[in-house]
Amino acid sequence: MKRITLLLTGIFLSLMSFSQYYYIPETSPGENPGGLNTESEYPLGSGLSSSWTTILDGVSSAVWSTNQTIPFSFDFNGSPVTEYKVSSSGILTFTTLATGVPGFTNAALPDASIPDASVCIWGIEGTGSNDAIVTQTFGTAPNRQHWVFFASYTASGTWSYWSIVLEETTNNIYIVDQRHGGTITGLTLGIQIDGSNAVSVSGSPNVSSIAGSDATPADNAYYTFIQGTQLAYDLRVTQTDLNEFITVGNNTVTGKIQNLASITITSFDLVYVVNGGTPVSATISSVNIPPLGEYSFTHPTPLNATSGGSFYDLCIYANNLNGSNADENNSNDTLCVNPICINGNSGTKHALIEEFTTAGCGFCPDGHTVLNDILTTYPNAVGVCHHAGYGTDAMTIQANSDLAVVLASGAPTAAIDRGENIGVSRGDWEQITVDQLAKWTPCDVSISGTYNNTTRALSADVDVDFTDYAVSGDLRITLFVVEDSVSGVGSGYDQTNYYNTTTGSPYYGLGNPIIGYVHRHVVREVLPTSNVWGVSGTILSSPQPSDNYSYNFTETLDTAWNDNQVSLVAFVSYYNSNTTKRDILNVIEVKLSDLGTDVNEFSDNYKISNIYPNPTNNNAYINVNLNKTSNVIINVRNLLGKTVYTYNNTISGNNKIALKTGNLANGVYLVEINIDNKRTTQKLIISK
Repeated sequence: MKRITLLLTGIFLSLMSFSQYYYIPETSPGENPGGLNTESEYPLGSGLSSSWTTILDGVSSAVWSTNQTIPFSFDFNGSPVTEYKVSSSGILTFTTLATGVPGFTNAALPDASIPDASVCIWGIEGTGSNDAIVTQTFGTAPNRQHWVFFASYTASGTWSYWSIVLEETTNNIYIVDQRHGGTITGLTLGIQIDGSNAVSVSGSPNVSSIAGSDATPADNAYYTFIQGTQLAYDLRVTQTDLNEFITVGNNTVTGKIQNLASITITSFDLVYVVNGGTPVSATISSVNIPPLGEYSFTHPTPLNATSGGSFYDLCIYANNLNGSNADENNSNDTLCVNPICINGNSGTKHALIEEFTTAGCGFCPDGHTVLNDILTTYPNAVGVCHHAGYGTDAMTIQANSDLAVVLASGAPTAAIDRGENIGVSRGDWEQITVDQLAKWTPCDVSISGTYNNTTRALSADVDVDFTDYAVSGDLRITLFVVEDSVSGVGSGYDQTNYYNTTTGSPYYGLGNPIIGYVHRHVVREVLPTSNVWGVSGTILSSPQPSDNYSYNFTETLDTAWNDNQVSLVAFVSYYNSNTTKRDILNVIEVKLSDLGTDVNEFSDNYKISNIYPNPTNNNAYINVNLNKTSNVIINVRNLLGKTVYTYNNTISGNNKIALKTGNLANGVYLVEINIDNKRTTQKLIISK
C-alpha cells in the first residue's frame, strides 16, 4: 500500500463558491470505493473478466460511444439523469445530445470543448488495438455502483487504467486511479457542471497518477465527488496499527486521523472503547491538521489485554473538535477493528519470493540477478520462479499461468508472501523481503518424508506447528516441486536479453537471446494439482498454541527432471475471495536429497518399525531388526534443524530402541534413522 500523501488547504481554495460539488481524495484506501468491485485490472481479451460489457473499442481518433442507460435512479448536480455516453478521450457526459468530441489534448476546467454535465479523466486516449471502455454494475439495490472502466488506455507513453463510478442512493461520483505502466502525468480530473462552473482535482491539468502496476485494487486511489456544501467539522479515523493482533499486556493505541472538513483542526479528544466498555479519552492539542490533511496519533493510555486467544472489539473516534465543536458527520467518525490477542510467541519467519519470468522476457535476466542476490544475502528467504507473466515458454505449467493471473503484473514482477505484496517491481523486492522476515508468525513449517530414486516416488509430509494463536481463516498447505539449473534447446529455453549491449550488466555480450541459458528455481509442479491455492480442511480455522497439523503429499517425479537439483518448498497461507488477503504465514525449503530413503530401498537385512507411541508424552520407541551387525544412528531434530537427542550404537538382531524424549517440549520433531549410510525419516509429536 502506498504512503499517504497529505493534500493541503489549497485544494479547497480551488473550489469556486458556486460549486455544487466538493471532493475528497482517498490516496491509499487499499480497496475500490465501497469494496464492491474486487476484480483485477487487465486488458480486454487478455485477462479481463468476461462479466464486463464493451461499449467502445480502441479507435485512432476521439469519438463518442453510443448512449448508455444508467441502471438505477441517479442525480447529477441535483437533477435526475438517465443516460450518458463516453468518449475515447476520457470524458463521460450526461449531455447525450452533444456532438463535438473533446480531443486528446487536455486543458483546465471549465473548457469550452467539454459538454455541460461531464466527468473528466482528460489526458488519456483509447487509440490502442486492445484499448476499450467497458461497463459493469456491482452490488445490490439500493447500494449499487455502475462502473465505466477505461481498460488498458494510453497515457504518458504507457498503458493506464481508470474508471468513473456512479453510485446509487448517495449520488456520489468516483474517479478511480487503478493501474499504470509508469507514472502518468498531465491529467485533468474533475467535473464540469457547465461552461462557467467546474470542480477539479488540485493540480489539474497536470495531475499525476497515484496507483502503481498492481493488477488488484490493493494500490488503487480514488476521488469522491459529493453533492452539497463541505462541512466545517469532520474528522475520520483512517488507520490503526492494531488491526490484526494485540499482545497480552499493554498495547500502544496508534493510528491516523484525517480532516475531511473545511476548517483546520488544532485540537480534539481522542477516544477508544474496548469491548463496549468505558470510553478512554485523552485531549490531543497543539496540532495542525489542514483540510484533507492527516495526523498520526498515539493515545497516552495503553490498551491492556489479559486474555490470550480472545478477540477484542476496539473502536476509535474523535470528538470535541477545536474545543467543544461536535463532528458534523457521525457516519464516518469511528474505526472499529477486531484484533486477536496473542502471546507473542513467534515461529522462525521465512519469506517466499515468487518471481514471474519467461524465456521471452528481455528484462527478466535482471530480475533473476535481483532474486539470487536476495537469496544470498538473506538465508531465510526462499525463492522460486513461475514461468508466466509475459507469455509462456518450455517450462510453463498451467499452475504458473493460473497464479500469474492474481500474483503477477507482468514480468519480471514478484509476489512476496502474497497478501498485498503482489505484482511487485524488482526494485522493491529486497525491502519487502526484509520487512516480511521481520514479521511475527504464529507457526513453523517443516518437511519430512522419503524419496525412492529408482521409482522416483516422493512421499512428503508437511507439518505445521503453531507457536501462538492465529487469525481465523481458511488456512491451506501448498507444496512446490522446484528444479534448479534448468537448460534446454530452442526458443522455449533461450533467454531474451535486453542487456546484451548494456555495459556493466552481467549479461553484457552474452547474446540476445542467450543460448543455453541456465534457469534457476523453476517451479515444476504445484501440489495439490487440483487447486493451486492449496489443500483446505487440514488446518482448523482458529489454530491455538501447540496445535500440530500435517498433510502427506505423494507424487512421482518426471524422469526429465534432474532429481539431484530438486527441492521442495512448502508453505501455509490464507485463502480469501479478496486476492490481497491470501497472505503466507510461513514457508520452508528442503532439498530432495535431504529426505530419507524410501524404506523399501533398505536392504532385506534391515526391518524398521514406525515410532510408537506417537504422539507421546514421554519416551518414544522404535523397533529395528538387523540380520547383520550394523551401525545405527538416530537423530531427533526440532523444526529449526537443531539435534536435540542422538542414539549411536553398533547392534544386531531384534532391538527395541528407546528415544529419550521425555524432557523435550511439546511440538513436532523429525527422527532421522541411519543404518549403514542408508537413511529414512519419521515424524514424532510430543504432546504432554
